[in-house]
Amino acid sequence: MTDRYLIKLEEKIREIGWIIRRWDSAPHHRELNSFPFHVHTFEEVFESKRINLLQAIDKVTEIILQSI
Repeated sequence: MTDRYLIKLEEKIREIGWIIRRWDSAPHHRELNSFPFHVHTFEEVFESKRINLLQAIDKVTEIILQSI
């Protein structure tokens, strides 16, 4: 996937109101105690420990279930 595609996808998801969490370890947000690990929402960036794919799926599932 290209960055351009991901940006368009993110814009579409924002437009329809889906919640997204994106875990990241890119070396930005040095102000966070968990640097370089962090999680993005549409509005904010939060500290996060290093997680694997299964842990991310569990967290997203929890978020979805809480919204039902």
